[in-house]
Amino acid sequence: MTVRIGAAATIASVLMSLSGSALADIAGSKDHPMVSRYDGSEIIKYEQRAFDSAPLIGTAIKQAGGQAKNPDAFVRAEGKLTRIAYKAPAGRSVLEMFRNYEQALQSGGFEIVFSCENELCGGRAFNQAATPPDLNTLMAYNEKDQRYLLAKLARPAGDVHVSLYIDRAYSVGGANKDRVFANLVIVESQAMQAGLVKVDAAAMAKGLEADGHIALYEIFFDTDKADLKPESGAALGEIAKLLAAKPQFKVYMEIGRASCRERV
Repeated sequence: MTVRIGAAATIASVLMSLSGSALADIAGSKDHPMVSRYDGSEIIKYEQRAFDSAPLIGTAIKQAGGQAKNPDAFVRAEGKLTRIAYKAPAGRSVLEMFRNYEQALQSGGFEIVFSCENELCGGRAFNQAATPPDLNTLMAYNEKDQRYLLAKLARPAGDVHVSLYIDRAYSVGGANKDRVFANLVIVESQAMQAGLVKVDAAAMAKGLEADGHIALYEIFFDTDKADLKPESGAALGEIAKLLAAKPQFKVYMEIGRASCRERV
């Protein structure tokens, strides 16, 4: 059983489709082009967003309560987000599936930033933090057989982070008892598509009249300087139109950072 990283993953996916092992995948799902599935697995959850932020576990969890109770245990990555949950073939172990992914990621140039197993991850507190809500019935309360890794690939086009959590459903009954499940999150850092929201005088007037304040994201300064950048011109022009049309307005501007991001 193998996991492949990079271009080979596409070939692996085609072969699996031809063999019929991917026929049980949920509609609209697919393997990520950089990281293939563990052979014989089926996709049970899938989501992809062009740009989003994902909190990824970067160390052991010390207390129950997830990110709210363990804020320092999480790092945040932004970019193209893909999440795929897999159900492994019957009779496979957490360790076997984990080692395949670990070796494939390392062979593909990824650095393992953090990895852990069972109680060393933080036991049930880690299990609760690592299990997405939509997988609670399958992955929750299985802290005695769990493994996790966070890996990073540095590249000029933008870093890639891979978060992988695997456990064995020994606490459930029925057909899924003792089956192995994996939750794979891949974040490809890239620039957000900007310029999709425009500032105009009419919208600013409406916002000020309704709430007494508005947030503007089209005014740009050089880092740690008060010098306006040329690309702020369009927004400043609309502010001038607003003040000309509404001379009774007294405008107070507060400048702050638009966002703050942690890096691994």
